[in-house]
Amino acid sequence: MIFFLLLIFFGAFTAGAPWQTTHGVLLVGAGVLMMARRQVEVLPRGWWWLMLGFVVCGTMAFLPAEMLGGKPAWRVGLEGLGLQTGYLTTTQPWLAAEMLGMFTIALVLGVWMAGQRVSDESRRLMMIAFVVGVAAYGLLSAWKSGGQKDQMFGFFPNRNHTATFLAMGAMAGVASLVQSIRDRRWGLLATAGVATVICFWALLAWSVSRSGLLLIGIGVVAWWALVGRGYFGKHAWKAMLLLALAVVGGFLIADTRIKERISETAGRWEEVSTAAEDAGSVDFRLPMWQDAVRMISDQPWTGVGAGGFWSVFPQYREASASANESDGFHPESDWLWLAAETGVPATLCVAALVIWATCYSLARIRHGHSRALRMGCLVAGLLVAVHGVFDVPGHRLPLAWAAAWCFALSLPAGRGGDRESIGRRPFVWPFRVGGLLILLTGLALLTLGEKYTPAVVAGKVARSEADRLYRQDQEAQKAASEQGREYSPSEDEDPLLKALAAVDQGLEARPLDRGLWFRKGFLALHYDDRIEEADRAFAIERALDPSWVGGPLRQAKAWSTSDVERTKALWQEAMRRVDALPPEYRGGPSWKRSAIVEIQRTAKGQPDLELEAKKWKQDAQ
Repeated sequence: MIFFLLLIFFGAFTAGAPWQTTHGVLLVGAGVLMMARRQVEVLPRGWWWLMLGFVVCGTMAFLPAEMLGGKPAWRVGLEGLGLQTGYLTTTQPWLAAEMLGMFTIALVLGVWMAGQRVSDESRRLMMIAFVVGVAAYGLLSAWKSGGQKDQMFGFFPNRNHTATFLAMGAMAGVASLVQSIRDRRWGLLATAGVATVICFWALLAWSVSRSGLLLIGIGVVAWWALVGRGYFGKHAWKAMLLLALAVVGGFLIADTRIKERISETAGRWEEVSTAAEDAGSVDFRLPMWQDAVRMISDQPWTGVGAGGFWSVFPQYREASASANESDGFHPESDWLWLAAETGVPATLCVAALVIWATCYSLARIRHGHSRALRMGCLVAGLLVAVHGVFDVPGHRLPLAWAAAWCFALSLPAGRGGDRESIGRRPFVWPFRVGGLLILLTGLALLTLGEKYTPAVVAGKVARSEADRLYRQDQEAQKAASEQGREYSPSEDEDPLLKALAAVDQGLEARPLDRGLWFRKGFLALHYDDRIEEADRAFAIERALDPSWVGGPLRQAKAWSTSDVERTKALWQEAMRRVDALPPEYRGGPSWKRSAIVEIQRTAKGQPDLELEAKKWKQDAQ
């Protein structure tokens, strides 16, 4: 278990590194550990049936669309533009297969860890190690950000995921602190006390995520209620009171960014309550959830296929439609995200597994040793599932594994299975075979490299390569102009043709990647014989994101030097999209003014377009 903890911290500190490398190392390490350590505890059969149910329900997205009511209207529209979406329910089968595989690996590893057991002494030491590691994560995050407010705090790309990790560490620290007092382990008490204070301070002073405060508040209250008042001695009460005074006092005295954010939110809620405005204008999660539910209701049994949310969600954006570049990467909820991609039945299987596992652990904690520590382990792990209601930490592999690891430590040290486990032996070879498959998957991610790019990152890789080649072409063109020679590369050496090839390769894996379709259209505009190809690519991009105002504006900018009429038509489409935005998010006329400013910037130096831009400005006034 200690080696798995090292893997978790590796994943936490390298969360911002290339996906292929990080996940390759994580899977190799996990596969080796699964092969080396067999399960020692027999788990309920129902857990296996729920895991199997998730996999079976998740694969329903690979059934023909005609078997499940046919293709939705937006797919029919895309096919009318020449983008073939296939005959399956999922439009991106390679991506769906890869992501469903990752989900399954996470579940299998969680169940494998639940079957491991450690002694009471090892549990105490490992939880202290976890708290110290999270505290070190907080200190290094503060050092990395250098105290700058505009710098991301933490190694996770999402600040809320850093807050989840810190809250887990703080919760485990509180439990370790109380357990050390009961056991009179003063060395562990001192270590846990220092590390816990660092975790709390990182949440209160360095992090800018409000969710961390909410999570640790929920966690401590739930832990206290579940352990029971009678369990705490007077020394434990004193320690908790001192910790609470230190935390609250430090928070009130210190001038931190998170206090500013809480004050801003409170002020906005007050404005909403007095002006009777929509609550979604304060928290963008509310309209995102509303649109995600609409998306789920369209394909409730199968979802759109694992990994497909970002590509498909724009078809359902109404309440959350945005004029800026606010991309809907996820619906601000792990559970809604899972339901949208794998379907409601698959999500219910996971939810049932989490609830069952929680009850299984609670029943054993109440009648076992080290209740405060083990309950703290359980609550720390559940923080990921709780946070998953209003954010997406569960889709971050190190956090999902950390939750499973904490849950495993909440279980008793000896054999304590149900009646149905009597006479049964733990699975050995199935996990070893599974470990081998996970190991091979990790090695494939690490070694294939140039030969295979996972569909998960294929779009991003293709966009980056196309942008790099375009910059290379611009630099070469500039150098030729400065030297007074004509720039005319051969077909084999033309960077733009190479960029188009990179885009086409990315579209094979991610056919609904709207960023790739824009690049395809933009690059095709540089060739006189590819104008129709550019027009079609741009039309597909607009259809893939039918509410985003910036789409037509950037296309108009691309056309502005070659086709005035197309540019005007795209400006008109952009303004139509502005008028269609939900009023509570339109911010009055400000977004329309922003669109007009972009139109004027594009029209500058071109008389015909400047006249059109002037008309738009006058109409807005």
